Amino acid sequence: MSLMASSIVSLDLTPKPAPTACELLPVKQVRQVVTDPVQDDRGPSICRYEERSPFRPAREVLLERDWETPGQTDKDEWKRMRRYMNIPATSTSDLPRLGDEALLRVSPSTDPYGAPEATVAVWAGHMIVQVTYSEEYATTGRVSAVAQILARWALRAGDVPHNRIGAAGPALAGIPPAKLPRRTRTDGYRRPEQSLYGAVWGAGEHSVIQAHPELSIPVRMPPGSYGCWPQKGKDNVFRCSGKSLVVDIIDRPATQPPGPGPGPEPSYAVRDPGGGRYEIAIRVTHTPAGLRAREIRVRVEADAGQAEVAQKIVNSVHTQTLPRG
Repeated sequence: MSLMASSIVSLDLTPKPAPTACELLPVKQVRQVVTDPVQDDRGPSICRYEERSPFRPAREVLLERDWETPGQTDKDEWKRMRRYMNIPATSTSDLPRLGDEALLRVSPSTDPYGAPEATVAVWAGHMIVQVTYSEEYATTGRVSAVAQILARWALRAGDVPHNRIGAAGPALAGIPPAKLPRRTRTDGYRRPEQSLYGAVWGAGEHSVIQAHPELSIPVRMPPGSYGCWPQKGKDNVFRCSGKSLVVDIIDRPATQPPGPGPGPEPSYAVRDPGGGRYEIAIRVTHTPAGLRAREIRVRVEADAGQAEVAQKIVNSVHTQTLPRG
């Protein structure tokens, strides 16, 4: 008599979910490019990392992946991507050694405090991704090379076959680092933060220091702010914008320059403009090194839920105008 044993193996044929954008470029890998990355935007098709500390050169990584659109083939999606990549004031070229098809777009910075940016769009196998890398003080050659490395990392994480990714490019360690200028954007920023009223920025809190050659002080802003720019037709008037807030600055010669000894005390005002908004303003006179006295007026208007952020911005201005001991 013989006994026969049989076993039934259950196979799970459920399709593996497609990786999200941040799974294609996880923090562990991004740390090789960004010293202390913090995620700003995160979703199934988008992932953005920024440098946490405002006192390091600004670096940003953005990955966007295309999902299949009903009625659209990969070829249709790639045609749309090619149109998007060809925009004015940039240089766009093919990358023959990456993916099935790939494009490189380079945007040099004309802003003295800006950062060059490179975007790589690649179609390889079943995936279309777009990776953008920018780095303050870097050359366009460096940001272009790093963007291509990031794109290859994303394709590998997306299980694209090696023969579809293309030839291996240069190693990250072989790309010359950015050369810091003699004077950087954050040189001279006063720390620690002092409070005239309310909350202050933490020493390493995620934030951005915005500067402009015509402003006598830098302004510490929340992540996602858009810079500080002169207002057309208005002398000595600047505007810094951010998410749900606006900062108006008047930076002009003082009408009554302070005499010897301490200058006039700074003053502030807090107002409820209604509509769920919050407003705080500061007025102070200070004398930058080697310059004549300046009168600074700053008004911050923000959503009521961002009252502490508005206070931090005003207090950062107050800190920068304190007499140097």
